[in-house]
Amino acid sequence: MRQLKWGMGPPLALAASVSSAGVLPADFYELTGVETAKLICSKTVTSRQLVEGWLARIETHKALNAFISVDARAALAQADAYDQGMQRGKPCLPLGGVPIAIKDNIQVKSFANSAGTPALADFYPKANAPIVDRLIAAGAIVIGKTNMQELAYGTSGYNTAFHEPGIVGVRNAYDPTRIAGGSSSGSASAVGARLVPIALGTDTGGSIRQPCALNGCVGFRPTVGRYSQQGITPISHTRDTAGPMTRSVEDVVLLDQVITGLKPVVPPKAAAIRLGVPAEFWQDLDPEVAATADQALKKLESAGFQLVPVSMPGVFELDAKVGMPIALYEGKSDLQRYLAISGSGVSIETLARQISSPDVREIFHRFITPQKLPDANGNLVDLAPAYDWAIMDFTGRLPGDTAGDPTLRPPENEW
Repeated sequence: MRQLKWGMGPPLALAASVSSAGVLPADFYELTGVETAKLICSKTVTSRQLVEGWLARIETHKALNAFISVDARAALAQADAYDQGMQRGKPCLPLGGVPIAIKDNIQVKSFANSAGTPALADFYPKANAPIVDRLIAAGAIVIGKTNMQELAYGTSGYNTAFHEPGIVGVRNAYDPTRIAGGSSSGSASAVGARLVPIALGTDTGGSIRQPCALNGCVGFRPTVGRYSQQGITPISHTRDTAGPMTRSVEDVVLLDQVITGLKPVVPPKAAAIRLGVPAEFWQDLDPEVAATADQALKKLESAGFQLVPVSMPGVFELDAKVGMPIALYEGKSDLQRYLAISGSGVSIETLARQISSPDVREIFHRFITPQKLPDANGNLVDLAPAYDWAIMDFTGRLPGDTAGDPTLRPPENEW
């Protein structure tokens, strides 16, 4: 077990604020990212005041295991620099002075990029992920790297490698006796517990959406390829994407605009939007969940949205035949490529030997390393034929080039 990294300067430097801004509101932690940026821009409070406040909350909520590393000194220095720029008349930035937490499989060059696994605990990348560069250019301050299911394999947030002494697993923001979900566990717990206003996670098969659902935050999985995959410890180039995890849809829209560089669009009126409601996804719900979900549908319908019942027969069976073979097959080749190109100095064999969490260790040793897959009878068979079918027979039906190759390919640029 590695204790979380908090030795990067004092949690709260007591230097005087660089401006004569007012008193920090007692409930500042309820601010969204957009509200935080507006408050700083109006000079009602300084970035330093807010960063100090959020650092104090992170310190008092260590038992959630939401963070693997926090750099208080650097965050406060960046806050001071932004405040000083504001005093000199520099224009406000979209995320100016706003702290953000980054999942620990997304590279930030001043932090280790552990991906939640011991073999990478001391890997300091030479460059930021491009999506991080976009956020920093917009004024965001990276306050720390968040905890996660080891190597992003899992949905509980259970990680035996990084945690506070005696407390294993990322804990739920609302009830620490319950799980935070995963694999973007720490980002969801941090946003839900109001330790940061905004965060980034990654999603291969629900790893942004599921933990946000469990921690009361808004998680957005963009279409694969909308955001750069460069600088992110991968599972599958076919399925991976980073995405925002925030307190509000407004924050998601802002982060998406910052990362993509796209201008905002005027949303259509509700009456022009038809929303499909697949019956398969509404089966076997807990009664309380079903009632809440039905209320949400009724609100949408009352607002003018058109709800269209649809059927997707065989969707779960098809998902099992396509999703898992792709993730397991690319889980080896993509990770090997990342480890080599990123300069980690770690081989996939060394990484696999040092995996801490029993569930993830089993996934690697039974399936990923030997490239095997359980068949309908539970027997392990070669993975390659199932992957070939998933890519060429199914995914290959997607638009491709004249040679018939699918449009989903490994990233050409360096990680």
